[in-house]
Amino acid sequence: MDKRGYSDSSGGCAAEVERDRQLSAWATKRAEIARLEAECAEILASALDAAIDESSQLTGGSEAREIPIRSMTAEFAATAQMPQRTVEAMAYESHHLVNRLPQTHQALADGEISIQHAREIAQVPLPPDAPEQKVAEFEALVLDRASLTTARRTRAHARALAQKMFPVDLPTRHRKAREERGVRIVDFDDGMSDLTLTLPTLLAHAAVDRVTQLAKHVQKAAADAFGTTVGDDGNRDRDRRTLDQIRADIAADILLTVDPSTIDSTAIEAIRPRVQVTIPIRSLAGLTGDDEVAVAELDGVGLIDPELVRELAAQATGWDRLFIDPTVDAVVSTDRYRPTEEMRRLLRARDQHCRFPGCRLAAVRCEIDHNHDHARGGPTAVCNLCHLCKGHHTLKHPDLPDRHRWSVRQLSHGVLEWISPAGRIYIDEPPARVVFA
Repeated sequence: MDKRGYSDSSGGCAAEVERDRQLSAWATKRAEIARLEAECAEILASALDAAIDESSQLTGGSEAREIPIRSMTAEFAATAQMPQRTVEAMAYESHHLVNRLPQTHQALADGEISIQHAREIAQVPLPPDAPEQKVAEFEALVLDRASLTTARRTRAHARALAQKMFPVDLPTRHRKAREERGVRIVDFDDGMSDLTLTLPTLLAHAAVDRVTQLAKHVQKAAADAFGTTVGDDGNRDRDRRTLDQIRADIAADILLTVDPSTIDSTAIEAIRPRVQVTIPIRSLAGLTGDDEVAVAELDGVGLIDPELVRELAAQATGWDRLFIDPTVDAVVSTDRYRPTEEMRRLLRARDQHCRFPGCRLAAVRCEIDHNHDHARGGPTAVCNLCHLCKGHHTLKHPDLPDRHRWSVRQLSHGVLEWISPAGRIYIDEPPARVVFA
């Protein structure tokens, strides 16, 4: 056995040769992928350039001037089966990469860095009036290290270097960053989600401190009530939640029950979060057999814990019973002059979210659209109605020029056929419901 641990030197050499071949082939493919990503960036940047040029020539409000860009990104998103916001962010990122960071774009095309490296560099905030020569110097310094390390380390190095070369005072940086505050949600397959609030640092830490104090108070109150110390497992009735679990529960309680319009913040009854849940009656009643799985579905998201749904159902003041056509797994339609509340419920149950290809905005936050315009003879019937978010509803407005306007017609069973300004056809089917054989 040699010093590397091989009992058969010839076999060991063969294994090394094969591993070397695999590494070389893998590195070559990664370089090819980087080159293709650079070409994709050029295409997106060119398309965005054309849309921006057209937008700059339009008159009217900002919403009207955004139509060329929104229509263009909507078509790219539909073609790639990606969310439009993702494609829009990619388009602006590509535009910045190609037009302002040519060295980084070339390094990507040459396979010296990955698309992850390029994105981290492109996302570094640089002053819009920074001289090209200084930006080029910044690129060169960043790329010297980027080709030798990970994208994450490149991010830290690039941002530190940018602050050094293009110093911005903290108050100015904070005011700019504060404009990006918001709330985002990421859903997981286990019925859980991450809720992220981007806030000024002071407010974020103050919020965490508050829920921590409240959580500790709950823990102490539970321990005092049951005559046991926190963490003592001798009492089965005590609150067994961890501090993190209690903090999460308290934060959810505050978000869902406090009315910000009241001074004393005690009007619990005033807040009613709008969600739509579908649960088979056997799951609701807890009657699933050994060969059945209890399930429930949050419309527009996916499967959630049926036990939690049963708890919510026990507090519901009323129920909407919906009938599903078992032959096609679609909601039965009806016909009225205006959408009645019954029709709205049917449409919410069928659509669950915006019906533009790839859009997942929940139906309760969307508008009901006549696929064939009512002013042009389209009936107010379930077979001619669907939910669209405001942004995608605007894209089919009849007043838009043909080069930007999308059109849609509803086929049988709620299937939509979208026709893009380029004449391409995209099919959007209603989300499938949970069905038991």
